[in-house]
Formats: sequence, structure tokens, C-alpha cells
Amino acid sequence: MEHVKNIFNTRGLPSLTLAKSRAKSGVSDRVCRSALSRLMSYWKDYTRPALMSLACEAVGGDPKLTEEISASLILLAAGIDIHDDIIDKSLVKDYGETVLGARGPEITLLVGDMLFVKGLTAIASSLVSRGFPDNKIKTILALVEKLFLELSDAEAGELRLRRRTDITPRSYLRLTRLKAADVEAYLKIGSILGGGSTVETEALGRYGRSLGMIVILRDDLSDLLDFEEELPHRIEYEHLPLPILYAVKNSEYEKKIVSLLHKSKIREEDAEKLLKITHEAGGLVSYEKLMKRLVYTCRRELNRLPPSEARSTLRDVVDVTAPPPLSDLEF
Repeated sequence: MEHVKNIFNTRGLPSLTLAKSRAKSGVSDRVCRSALSRLMSYWKDYTRPALMSLACEAVGGDPKLTEEISASLILLAAGIDIHDDIIDKSLVKDYGETVLGARGPEITLLVGDMLFVKGLTAIASSLVSRGFPDNKIKTILALVEKLFLELSDAEAGELRLRRRTDITPRSYLRLTRLKAADVEAYLKIGSILGGGSTVETEALGRYGRSLGMIVILRDDLSDLLDFEEELPHRIEYEHLPLPILYAVKNSEYEKKIVSLLHKSKIREEDAEKLLKITHEAGGLVSYEKLMKRLVYTCRRELNRLPPSEARSTLRDVVDVTAPPPLSDLEF
């Protein structure tokens, strides 16, 4: 775990530093500048730029080629995140107040718009200034466009999932796959910048999509286990974690689960009971089987690349990202 974390911090730091330096550039309004400073003070996304760097190196490229592009994508990701906070009404996260909590929806919306414009223009200018051929520039910009469209589709779909128990796991996983588009894009762009073949680029893309799903679904489990804050918030404002969606399809337990979910206020003891019922109904078993399939896909796709230290690190990333065996949980 520490080995991978150190690699991520080292490889992601240059892009993160560059993104932070660009965030407030050209913004004169005092309140907006303050909101951007606040956002960048807690924005610690080393992971995605590090993955792009590793993908570039894994196909034989120079990882430094990825730093400016991933810095631009960090600005885009930050814009997406704070717009997502507006939709989910996330006023506080584990690092404290969000921009939404501190400045309200109007400023948060404007700051998100600024980050989108900055990120998109920076990507184009970076690619041109580096002298990449037109076909590579078009391919990368098309990947960024596809990434945005898929994330927007996923967000729109999630709005229709709130407080619903009739969502099939298959429908939920389709949205999860869309939400993992950004990780796929980072890996594919890294490969393209490094001169990877079509086979290598597509393999890294499939690896990235599966890894992104693992990250998202790992959070589902973490939220399910957080009886005090995250699970009640998910039930009231967002969508149900995947293990509950699996469990509610068990007709023997459906009524028990629905009665808990429809309470006006989910107390800690209710959340704990919900976890126990989810386990008894087989929701956690189905969840764990899915995660194992995603891990297998990641490893299979990496085997399409030539052996290298970067490939080994990407494999380590999967191992530390996947949740621990659920047999370790106590019920």
C-alpha cells in the first residue's frame, strides 16, 4: 500500500502543482479566487495523473509528456466534482466544508464553469505547443469529449435512482461503468502520448474502465459500513449502494429492507440492521463476486503489455484498490 501511495504522490505531484498554479490565473473576482483557493487547498488527486504517467511509461514513452495534459484534466475533474456537490447537496466531506458548504451554490456553479473553460483550453494549447500530430490531438480531444458525455449521462441517470429500491443491479452497473470513463480516458491518453499501439491503448483503456469501477464500488462498501454519516446521506440524497440493490432482489428480505429505507430518519441502529440484512440476503456475496471479476479483467488486460516496472506497478494498483475479503467483516 505505502509503495503504491509513494509512487502516486511522486508521479502525480508535478501535475497537481501545475493545476493549482493555473486555477486562479485570470480570475479577478475576490470571492471566486477565494473559493478556488479553498478548493485547491484540499484537492489531492495524485491518482489519475499518476495513472496516465504509468500508462505512458508502460508502452515505452516518456512519462513527463503527460504532466501538462493531466494538469489540465485535474482542472476539469475539479469542476465536475464541485458541480456534483451541488447535485448531491454535499456541504461537508471528510476534509471539512466543501466550496458549496462555504460559499453556496451560486459561487460553486461559477467556479465549476471557470475550471471547465480553463481545463479545456489548457488541453488544446498543451497538445499544440508540444507539436503532437493532428491525428493524435483529434483522438485525445475526442476521448475528453466522450469522457464528459459519459459522466453527464451517468449523473443524469443517478438522479433517477434516488430513494428507489426497484433499480436492478444491472442498471446500476451500467451507470457505474459510465462514471468510470475518466479513469479509462487517463490510461488511453497516457498510452497515446507514449506512442502505444492500438492493442496496447485499448488494453489500457479496458484496464482503466474496470479499475474505475472498482474504485467507485469500493466506496459503495465503505458507505454501507458508515452507519453515522455516509449511509444515511446516501439513502436520503443519493442512490443505494450496490450490495443493498443485490439484497433487495431477494424476495425473502425485500419487505424488511424497504421498510427500513422508507423511515423518515435513518438512525445508526437502523443502518446497522440494514447491513446485517444485506449480508443475510446475499448482497455482499454478489458484490464480492463482481469485484473479483473486475480484478481479473484488470490483470488480463495488463498481460497484453510487455513486461515492465510500470506494468507491475499498475498491477499493484489493482491489488491495493480492491476491497479486502468480506469474510473479514463481523456481523
